[in-house]
Amino acid sequence: MEQFDLLYSEAEVMRLLGLSKDELSRLRRRGLVYVKFSSKCRAYFKNDVLSFGVQNRIVVEPKKVGLN
Repeated sequence: MEQFDLLYSEAEVMRLLGLSKDELSRLRRRGLVYVKFSSKCRAYFKNDVLSFGVQNRIVVEPKKVGLN
C-alpha cells in the first residue's frame, strides 16, 4: 500500500492547496495531470502536483531601495 501514499484524492488536493472545486478544475484545464477512474472519481499523483507547482511558480524579485 506504500505506493498509494503517493496518490491524493481530489478532496486531499483541495485541502492541501486551499482550493475550491472550481479552482482545482481550472488547474486541470491549465495542465494539472490527474488519473480519471470514472466521471466522478479523479486522483492526483504527489509528483504531478509538485511538478505543476514548480512549473507554474512565480519568483518575485525584491525591489531595490536606492540610496539618495
